[in-house]
Amino acid sequence: MFLPRQSIYYYTEGSDFAKDIGVEDETSLAMVRIDGKPQQGIWIEPGYLASPSSKKAQEQYHKYFDKWTGMGANTFFTNVIGAITSYTHRYDFHPDAESPDDMYDAIAKQFKWYSDRNPVFTEVGSAIRVPYTAGFMYNARWGLDNKTLMDGYMNGRGNIVRTREDIFPLFFSKYIQQYPHNLSTSEGQTSNKSLSYSLLYNIHLKNGIESESNPSDSKWRAFRNVAMMADVVQPYLYGKELMSEIEYDESTGIERANYEGSIVTANLTETPYRNKNDVIAKYGFDFKSADGKVYGGIYDEYNGHAFDDAKTIMTRKTDTGAEIYALTTAEAFEICVPTDIDNPKLTAHYPDGTNKELSYRKTANGIVFTYPYFDVNNENNPVVELAIGGTLEVKSSKIIPYVEISASDESQGVVSDTDAVMVQTKIDLENYSSLESLPEKINGTVRVENYSGGEISAEISVSGNYFGKTADVKIPIKQSEILGNYDFELPLGDGILDSGAELKVSITGIKPMKMNDTLTVTRMQYPEMMTAEEAKTEYNIDNMVVDWNMDPNNLPEGVKFTSHGAENPYGTGYVLKNGDYLTFEGDNLIFKDKVYFEIVYKYNDLRQHDPAEQKIISPISGKGFIDRQIEFRYMPANDQIRLLITSDESLNDLSSTDVCPVEDEWYHIIACYDGATQRLIINGKEVSSKYSKSLHPYENGFKVGGNMDAEIAYIRIGGK
Repeated sequence: MFLPRQSIYYYTEGSDFAKDIGVEDETSLAMVRIDGKPQQGIWIEPGYLASPSSKKAQEQYHKYFDKWTGMGANTFFTNVIGAITSYTHRYDFHPDAESPDDMYDAIAKQFKWYSDRNPVFTEVGSAIRVPYTAGFMYNARWGLDNKTLMDGYMNGRGNIVRTREDIFPLFFSKYIQQYPHNLSTSEGQTSNKSLSYSLLYNIHLKNGIESESNPSDSKWRAFRNVAMMADVVQPYLYGKELMSEIEYDESTGIERANYEGSIVTANLTETPYRNKNDVIAKYGFDFKSADGKVYGGIYDEYNGHAFDDAKTIMTRKTDTGAEIYALTTAEAFEICVPTDIDNPKLTAHYPDGTNKELSYRKTANGIVFTYPYFDVNNENNPVVELAIGGTLEVKSSKIIPYVEISASDESQGVVSDTDAVMVQTKIDLENYSSLESLPEKINGTVRVENYSGGEISAEISVSGNYFGKTADVKIPIKQSEILGNYDFELPLGDGILDSGAELKVSITGIKPMKMNDTLTVTRMQYPEMMTAEEAKTEYNIDNMVVDWNMDPNNLPEGVKFTSHGAENPYGTGYVLKNGDYLTFEGDNLIFKDKVYFEIVYKYNDLRQHDPAEQKIISPISGKGFIDRQIEFRYMPANDQIRLLITSDESLNDLSSTDVCPVEDEWYHIIACYDGATQRLIINGKEVSSKYSKSLHPYENGFKVGGNMDAEIAYIRIGGK
């Protein structure tokens, strides 16, 4: 393998690169910006970006390549080839160019030169930052209107012209195979958005495992799903040409790419998108291969059936039937799958190599069955020893599980006394949060999926208590179509209470094969918490400076509290948007040997606003190692809750991936250090601990939030 560390376009100042070519002015080899200056870059060492129009520069790179292939290298993998920052400088006015040439064409010619000789693999930007616009320069990119600067800033290096996110697949995907440069993305490497973005822009799939702590089961399921995508979907994209510019529908935000007949439809918005009988989930996608043998995506509804949460469903047709993959789900679920097989047979293929025949219900719209949960926990999982110490259980398998549909000599379907109907009732509480507000309106929807092939008549009743009121609603049902939605409203008025809701749903006239019979709304309940004195004893803490339930009429004593933008609308907790934070200052906030943080909070929006971390509690001003003496934070990219403390010599980092935070779920976390041991306790369970060196003294106060969308209901800060 030939792997030039600094890509085929970057050379450092004072290196042998220019000397080998025999030129005195090394800047004469660099691409020339629109303002006439040589394009500089700073990546580890200062340097320049060589012009693809510079014959001398490219001939030298070709010599390097030929030298390595002459030694037996048969694969060309470059690190950060995307640092060719011509993405942001449309024209290269290099003296060797015959005319002010189109930069992308010049680069494509160079890529073709290499790919004609050996397979070329390259790193590009993380999935939501494509293309990689030379991260050592700036991280700005342009919106789809090509006018609005989004999610970035200028730091004085270079001139932004415009970044087109489909340039890479348009010009280069048939010459090189691109992979993410960094595994972390704003939504995390295993997020739906990262996967959808990667498929849309033909970025191949790559995942990393944090060996210091076992990844969560949800992450192992995501790894397994990526392995399936690489096997089932990516052969239709690998080395394929983007046939035209990626289509963008301004009214819906939907983007569509055509790779030699294989179509990727991506919904990179927060609004689900109906696509015939399917509904593509927010940040989801729909894929159809050119030969029609592979199709699927990430859906809220699939073949007319609605899921409780988004599901990744992929189907691969075979000579004998089809294979259905649904690998990210954490539990078994109902699904309706179309098939043209008269007497289908369903077989679940488990990751341990065993098989199990499944029962199903044949309907007018396909076969309905319970897709099994393929558990990542298995007694046969290998446990490997880590060079850094400890072990890692590899919750993965070379066998990717799936459900097979094949033909049978006789029907395997279930004979049932129920009707081929599914009923799902939901309520939507407008503007309701147990901290932010009481509901303004309660809207309900009854969704009826009629797979009987005929007309059905029924009546649904919703009864029970909700927010101090009594419900008694009757909803008549009459439909012959597959899908029917019936809306209802639960009235509110004076005397509303924050008591939640407990409703019963019943039906007469038909007997559905599936129906939810309860609707529950639970207001926030505090977790079981020790008293401050009990916590001091349990965790060997000398004093508890802040012990506060967020009541604005009972502020913590002995500290100065300030809210910077955050609101406490009901006196039960603070609502933090991105940029809002709370500060606690005072002479009592002195930490010489020990520190204790305890917080009850939930995320309203987990999209990351910082490329590396979300700070839960951090210093107002640090004096220690890399300016973060004591810090408690969450890293969405690898689902880590982390406590960092600084000694006089090093940064001691304790992390855990046992809990993957999700939106709208409350967490009770304790992160502490008693002078010898760091500990993380999440929802009452100690998930990580280790011995650490002494704490570097700190006495400058703390900040809560700053770059996260969350609600804070309780906080304690203590130590010595």
